[in-house]
Amino acid sequence: MLSFHGSSELKALYVNRVRQAIEMGNLVAGTFGEQTNVGWRGCALGVITHKTGGFKKMEDEMGIPLEIISCIPDIFDTLSKIEREKFALDFIESIPVGVEISFQPFFEKTAVVRKEWEDILIRNDYQFPIYQEYSRNLAKIIIAHLSSLTPVVEEESTLPVLNETLLAAV
Repeated sequence: MLSFHGSSELKALYVNRVRQAIEMGNLVAGTFGEQTNVGWRGCALGVITHKTGGFKKMEDEMGIPLEIISCIPDIFDTLSKIEREKFALDFIESIPVGVEISFQPFFEKTAVVRKEWEDILIRNDYQFPIYQEYSRNLAKIIIAHLSSLTPVVEEESTLPVLNETLLAAV
């Protein structure tokens, strides 16, 4: 599956959700999300997928394997407010339109950091600054990996245009 189904419009919709959440102070750690009197308030995944929600939506709509998506909440929740905002926006912006995202290259690039990061979680005796540093490193690797992918399609004009009904559903 191609990321964002090959649609720049769909990617822009998700990028704008994150930007709006940052501007309104609605990007927060510790919760998937909730509706408030100032709009939807939640984590990176919650803000991106709030209308129909969750990991599965990111896999289906954005073409991101669940194994990559599942790292996002733990990384997001350990970062400072400024780092969370930067990570959420960098993450969504780093995904090129029209790429096939495979878990295997990601797995290979992140194996050492993920292993150490998971060991800290399993032991439950982590020192927060160390865990936070592993989270920062994993975030950088994820964003660099996604940014390095090459689109499968050359010209977006050859793709079918998404209709308003599909865009309204996301």
